[in-house]
Amino acid sequence: MRIFIHTLEDRYSHHMCSDNSYFFPQTSGNYNSNYAQVFCAQGSHFLWHVWEQGTNQADSNLYSQYQTMRPALENVFDQLVTYARYNNIPVSATMDKATILNNLIDVLQVYDSTTRLDNMVTLMENSGALPLPGYGAAANYSIDEWLLRAGAPVHFAIKAFLIIELLSEIKLLCTVIFSWNIRYVLRKGRRSILS
Repeated sequence: MRIFIHTLEDRYSHHMCSDNSYFFPQTSGNYNSNYAQVFCAQGSHFLWHVWEQGTNQADSNLYSQYQTMRPALENVFDQLVTYARYNNIPVSATMDKATILNNLIDVLQVYDSTTRLDNMVTLMENSGALPLPGYGAAANYSIDEWLLRAGAPVHFAIKAFLIIELLSEIKLLCTVIFSWNIRYVLRKGRRSILS
């Protein structure tokens, strides 16, 4: 889900590049690409992201084609609600999408980063959400406690993933050692057979 959400957000953040670029198949089965030089340049890419925070999103300040925050947040909101409903996660009937998005935009467009962070913590606490780790009411929580309070099953999945990765590495190591032993035995056996 996180990869999907990030990809969805990037479709809005990078639309100036992706809307002006294309891929096409070659007869060999490979693909060729044509990236718009100005819209896909590193400086442009940087600028599109800069305008996503700390920048007034009003039409009088920023042309609508550069206002990517609202469309991205609207679609992320819709996808999260759809995901919740599909997975039988309760969704509040009183939740007002417009109010939530307006509040988020108001905070994200604050220029000063410290004020923006403070405002985000306040918004989260006023909305009944757990603030960011290390801030507000969550200032003294360890990351483990914060994840637990956030109800993040990924916390336990990460530990399980690390154990699986460790077991996988041990298995790989055992395979390599076993392979070396087999090669040694075969070499030694060949020598004794050949000598």
